[in-house]
Amino acid sequence: MNHLYFDLKHQKKGAVAIVSLDKQANVRLMTVSDYRQFKAGRSSRAYGGRATRSPARIPIPRDGHWVVVVDLGGGRGQVRAGVNVQAPPPRMMAPVPESDPLREVQVREPREPDGDAFGGQTWDVFLSHASEDKDEVALPLRDALAARGVRV
Repeated sequence: MNHLYFDLKHQKKGAVAIVSLDKQANVRLMTVSDYRQFKAGRSSRAYGGRATRSPARIPIPRDGHWVVVVDLGGGRGQVRAGVNVQAPPPRMMAPVPESDPLREVQVREPREPDGDAFGGQTWDVFLSHASEDKDEVALPLRDALAARGVRV
């Protein structure tokens, strides 16, 4: 089958193949391996379809090496076409933190426990941890909290 072939190289998901045509034609976006199947006359997968207006816009569904094929479906004549790729829109990053959550820890004056509990001692925070986490997690956390005035 006569067709026009445009190698888009590696493209990222979310980019858009923009195909300009001088008449209606079949427009297929496919991977390189699907193109080999198509060219050999075997069953292949493609995105797109018959474009009745120009330009035809086909979103690229995933990262990979893509091609665009334009043909008249076996009909007579010729079609002229051109392809451009619109880059995917930038992704939004995580919001900038407005403040440091540790700075927002409220320290309050401790209340004396009722009765004889804990020998009269009070704490702001109790850390429960696995013994294997003591040196790498619990002690550094205790030190960081204590530096902020929290009794651990």
